[in-house]
Amino acid sequence: MLGKGLKVGSGASGRGARAGARGAAALFACLLVSLARAPAGESEPQERALFDFEAEEWKAPWSAHGKIEIARLPVPEGEEAPNPALGRRGARIRAGAGSWWLASLAAGEDWSNLEELSFWVFRAPEEAELRPAVEIEFRLVEGDGRARFWRKVVLEHAGWQKVALPLRWFRWGSGRVPRWEMVRRAGFYFRDECELWIDRVAVLDDPRGPGGAIPQEEIRALAFAGAASEDVRSAAGAGFEVLTDCDALDLPRLVSHLEEVKEAVRQAFPFMPAPLWQPRLLVFATREEYQAFPPVLAAAFGAQAAPPETDGFTMCGLAMGWWLEERGTLRPTFTHEFVHALLEPSFPLQNKSEWLHEGVAAHFQLRFHPQADMAATVQEGIAQEGWRLPLERLLDGEPIPANRYWQAMTVVELFLSVPRYGEKLPELLNALQAAGSTALGPHLGPVLGLTWDELAADWLAYCREAYPLEGG
Repeated sequence: MLGKGLKVGSGASGRGARAGARGAAALFACLLVSLARAPAGESEPQERALFDFEAEEWKAPWSAHGKIEIARLPVPEGEEAPNPALGRRGARIRAGAGSWWLASLAAGEDWSNLEELSFWVFRAPEEAELRPAVEIEFRLVEGDGRARFWRKVVLEHAGWQKVALPLRWFRWGSGRVPRWEMVRRAGFYFRDECELWIDRVAVLDDPRGPGGAIPQEEIRALAFAGAASEDVRSAAGAGFEVLTDCDALDLPRLVSHLEEVKEAVRQAFPFMPAPLWQPRLLVFATREEYQAFPPVLAAAFGAQAAPPETDGFTMCGLAMGWWLEERGTLRPTFTHEFVHALLEPSFPLQNKSEWLHEGVAAHFQLRFHPQADMAATVQEGIAQEGWRLPLERLLDGEPIPANRYWQAMTVVELFLSVPRYGEKLPELLNALQAAGSTALGPHLGPVLGLTWDELAADWLAYCREAYPLEGG
């Protein structure tokens, strides 16, 4: 429940628990599905080198930070790379932990239609013996440096190895949601001290592939790996999808309901841009299936996630829940998580279970699934300081506990309902998006023209008026 209170799931946009044999098998199967669906006769994939370090002017686009040494040298004597496309020179890197090496990309490069990023890496036998496992990241960074895609790579080999990374399985950085068309720099971050060689950083352009978007068949193969294909149903709404393996779920009814929810969100935020990708909601037949999926999904992103203990979960822009007979098709959790999945690609601000995401999701959950005790929850919360967070903490952009979702909801409602807040809301959301954080403090004075005390007074007055107790 909200507060002591709001019955909700978790909106956590987690990245990661262990993914065992089921996850690896499902990922392999979904990649095979992706390859098999290309129509015959279409253009073949083309690999294009971004950086091969053969030219003398190789240094021009690159910049480095931290304890790192880079030299363009002939590859180690007698160590032939297993690919004739590689030249005889590469970049030898001696990196300290926490250093990075990034290159500027050609202006106007749009990564949204590219399939894969690859590079060749060499580790000497003595390096592999000294450091059996080294972690690095490949990063694709927006021009202002505040948003990025990235993928962790664990190097455990000796000699040459090609690393190929599908772009649709890159993760996001901790700031705002990155956009493929805004990528302006690419390169390496070294988590561990290491010495290695990098050569031929390339991209794969496949006209037959999905580009940076994860296609439904790959999600289906990962999420419902144990179900026969005919047992998994899908339905599309206006710009969103629902997938389920639950026979009891009334799929048309749920889609119709989510259409209403989406329209209500649009009316509340008429300035909200179109989503960067299509929101999806997965409804699993059992709680066990639901809990098993986030670790599998995280493994596909090269990450880890624990099985969720909440009724709902949103991860990497994908909402999910499970069937509970007594709650039925219109389970409040489905509404709550769907709102998360809609907001994340629309504003776009990452869902970290902070006040904005949880407040908006709770608001629309209760709008469509009212709770009779909400007035009492709000009045008790504002009456006793121990039952609420100071606004400076609630609105700091960090995750909030589920028993304070009611408080975030009422702050969101204040912004939506009171004209002098509502007229500033587009500017505020633009500022939060630019900053890559929903921390309100930096924008309280510049955008809203308020102090914390003034905001607290307005919020308390709104709660008293909007949630009166019967007979009070």
